[in-house]
Amino acid sequence: MTVFNESTTAVKVTRPIYRLEQINQNFQYENPKQNKWKSVVHKIKKIDFFRALLSVIPVMDWGRSYSARTDLPSDIISGCTVAVMHIPQGMGYALLANVPPITGIYTAFFPVLIYFLFGTSRHNSMGTFAVVSIMVGKVVQKYSGEGIDTPTAIEVAAVVAFMVGAYLLIFYLFRLGVVSTLLSDVLVSGFTTGCAIHVVASQIKDLLGISIPKNEGYFEVITTFTNIFSRITTANWVACVVSVITIIVVVLNNELLKPRVAKLTIIPVPIELFAVVTGTLVSKYLNLAEDWNIKTIKDIPLGFPQVAAPRFSLLREVAVDSFIISIVSYTINVSMALIFAQKFQYKIRFNQELLAMVSFFKILF
Repeated sequence: MTVFNESTTAVKVTRPIYRLEQINQNFQYENPKQNKWKSVVHKIKKIDFFRALLSVIPVMDWGRSYSARTDLPSDIISGCTVAVMHIPQGMGYALLANVPPITGIYTAFFPVLIYFLFGTSRHNSMGTFAVVSIMVGKVVQKYSGEGIDTPTAIEVAAVVAFMVGAYLLIFYLFRLGVVSTLLSDVLVSGFTTGCAIHVVASQIKDLLGISIPKNEGYFEVITTFTNIFSRITTANWVACVVSVITIIVVVLNNELLKPRVAKLTIIPVPIELFAVVTGTLVSKYLNLAEDWNIKTIKDIPLGFPQVAAPRFSLLREVAVDSFIISIVSYTINVSMALIFAQKFQYKIRFNQELLAMVSFFKILF
C-alpha cells in the first residue's frame, strides 16, 4: 500500500512480511526434481581418489619425501632398539593379560607393520601397554578356564581384540576422533602419570617376589600397595637382589653411559638386550626357579600359531569391558603421539589414528 501526502511531499510504502515458506506456498514453488543416480555420479566425479588414498594411507604421502641416505640409518638403529625393548616388554605384559608370553611377541611384531602404513605419528611405537594388558587380563581371568567347554585365555583375548577393533571402527566412521582435541597438555600429562602409577603397582609385587590376591573394584592401586606392605615379610630376597641389580644397571646406563656413548656414536647401548640375555643365563645355570622359587617364563614355542576362530558366543559378555578398553587404549595411543608431536613440532590426525588402531586390533584378533 502506498500513501502520498501533498503537504509534505512524502511517500510511505508498506509491504506485508513474508516468510520463505509462505512465499513457496502462495506461488506454489517446488524444488526441481533431480535424478538421484546422476547426483551421486556427479558427487563421485568430484572426489579426488588419489588425495583420498593419501589421507587413508599416509605412508604414500610422506614416503615420497623420505631420504634413504639420511633417514634410513637412524631408522634402522631406532628400529633395532625398539625391537629389543618390545621382546621382554611384550612377554611381561602378556603375563599381565593372563595369556602365554609368546602372545606378547606376536603383539610386538605384527601391529607395528600395520601402524607404519596407517599411523600419523612419526615416533609412536604401537604395541602392548601395561594398563591395557591389566584390563584385558581381568576379562580373560573372568571368562576363561581349563575345562573342556570353557573358552581358553587366547580365545577370550581374541574376542576382546575383535570387539575393541569393532568399536574403534565405529568411532572412525562417525569421525569421533575430533573428541581428542579436548585432550589438553595438563590432561595428557596427568593421564600419563596415572598410567605410570598403575604400571608400578602391577609390577612391584613381581619385583619383590610376593604373591597377593587379585584386586577388583575401586581404589585398586591403594589395595594393591596395602597387600604388598602387609606381606612384605614374605618377599623373596633373591628376587629382590635380581630386581635391584637390574634397576641399578638400567639407571646407570641411562644417566651415565648413554650420554657419553651418544657423543661417540649414534648407536645406543642395548642394555635391555644385555639384561634379558644375562637374566636368562643366570636363571638357567643357577636354577632360580627350582632352588629359589623364582617365577620364570619357561619355554617359548617356535613359529607362528595355528589360525583358529575364537568363540564369538562371548561377544555379549565382553562387550562392556571391550568398550572401556577401546577408549583407554585410544587415549593412551593419542596421548603418547601428542607428547612426541608437541616435542618435535608436527601434527597428528586424530581420526586417522582411529583407523590405525582398528587395523592394530584386527591383527591381534
